[in-house]
Amino acid sequence: MLEHSCPYISASNQTWATYARVISSWLDFADLAIYDARDGVLTRYVPGKQVRERRYLRGRHRDLLVFPLIQYNPIEKSLLRITGALFHKRSIDWSDIPSSSITKSIYALEQLGFIKRKTSTMLIASKSIMFAKKPDLRTKLFAESAMNMESFRTFVDIIQTHKETGATIADLARQLKQKLNLQCADSTVENYVKIMLDWSRHANLAPGVFAKTRKGPFRSRKKRSQSGPTLFEKTENTR
Repeated sequence: MLEHSCPYISASNQTWATYARVISSWLDFADLAIYDARDGVLTRYVPGKQVRERRYLRGRHRDLLVFPLIQYNPIEKSLLRITGALFHKRSIDWSDIPSSSITKSIYALEQLGFIKRKTSTMLIASKSIMFAKKPDLRTKLFAESAMNMESFRTFVDIIQTHKETGATIADLARQLKQKLNLQCADSTVENYVKIMLDWSRHANLAPGVFAKTRKGPFRSRKKRSQSGPTLFEKTENTR
């Protein structure tokens, strides 16, 4: 196309290819297009739907079964930064967020369907716009998105069966590992459980005793009656 648009210039095919790569890199730098130098593809950039991001889009998880890797608050913070950049047509300000948190949050947002990663850009889903503009809908949007993840959906089913008596992190991890047939260390699954418990609370999906943050291990009702109220129960009675 470049050669045909310049009929008075004579050059070899290799030279025209070089010109094309240089011009494509210029277009990409000026945010007029998206140039994937690795695959040699130039695509259109849509400012109203995409946000430029050149640093945190390369690493991708290939797990067949997706697990939450970071708690809710960094995810919300990252999504608001991304949508803010879209609204104001500026670069994303990551200055006060640790690099590891950004990477994990972007991965989570993609798995939750809030964004789609492309070469040096993010495609922003319509529910992300709604999430940013309507704070009262954030819990509902997050809950609906999280429940599409098999691992989280399974976890919510597990804590539902223990909503009256409670269960330790180790017990929940053991059941989750068994139900999903996971082949990883117990400590890894326990970390997943802690994160998913945080997700379930922010999504208003944590039932019974799991609905509030508490100190100390869960004990059965019988043991609690024999040993007196727990710290959590004392706090509630004081209130």
